[in-house]
Amino acid sequence: MALKIVMEKNLVYGKTERELLTADIFRPSEGKDIPIVILIHGGWFQSGSKEMYREWGQYLAESGVAAMAINYRLMTPSYSIYPSVLDDIQAAINFIIRHANEWGVEPQRLGLIGDSAGGHLASQFSLLYATNASFKIRAVVGAYGVYHLKELWKTSTDNQVRLKRLLGASYEDNRSIYIEASPIHSIEKALTHPIFDTRYFLTWGKTDKVIPPTQSVNFSKKLRNAGIQTETFEISDKGHFWFNLLPKVEGGRMKDYPNTIVATEVLKFLKKVLCQEEIGNFSISRIEQLKSLM
Repeated sequence: MALKIVMEKNLVYGKTERELLTADIFRPSEGKDIPIVILIHGGWFQSGSKEMYREWGQYLAESGVAAMAINYRLMTPSYSIYPSVLDDIQAAINFIIRHANEWGVEPQRLGLIGDSAGGHLASQFSLLYATNASFKIRAVVGAYGVYHLKELWKTSTDNQVRLKRLLGASYEDNRSIYIEASPIHSIEKALTHPIFDTRYFLTWGKTDKVIPPTQSVNFSKKLRNAGIQTETFEISDKGHFWFNLLPKVEGGRMKDYPNTIVATEVLKFLKKVLCQEEIGNFSISRIEQLKSLM
């Protein structure tokens, strides 16, 4: 049975030197210690909006998981946004922390969901800033995300133009930033944190012509090889643009395939990871290891 929910639109959660940043909140109308996820749209870092996640937000809230769909700064031909765009995700988390008691949510039970460019931002932020005294990112869901910028540079001239705009330099001019900005190369840094144990769920379309499926396949392999719990869900007959809503693009609704099967798996993953009894700044995986020795 769907829970009664509260929706709040266009809340200002932060600002850049150019604009105010807004978000939509979807949450169960009652409860406490409710897990919450931040929804990060795609659009090649240059377009898109929080509206793409309105059905996901409602679906999650009705299922007992609060959601915050955010707008973040977007690049232009003269405005590179990495790494400053990661500050927008931090601002969203700070906003959640400030309103946690009012909303009944628990920032120690935090998740990130992103598609395409949003998948990059969700995973990169989780690997670099997974936890501090006030929050803990326990779960990340990435849909046909961008995880290896050097490899994406090789795929087309159009992608080279976009990546240069995103990072402010070509691969030839600044190879180090292409490594530093790639989630697949941030895994080692995450593992140096003593309480890092974020878990991942990656989904993609096998026929994707926009973002090569190898981006997700190789990222998931490296996560698993590093001992990070990772679930994958490949859609054999789909490409790009099916996870959420896009103007004038068919599909993307919760009632459309493959969301009819993917959404169930995503919700199962989130509840399994975010609703664990233990909350606080420690490693759940480490506690499980210690229990096995008792």
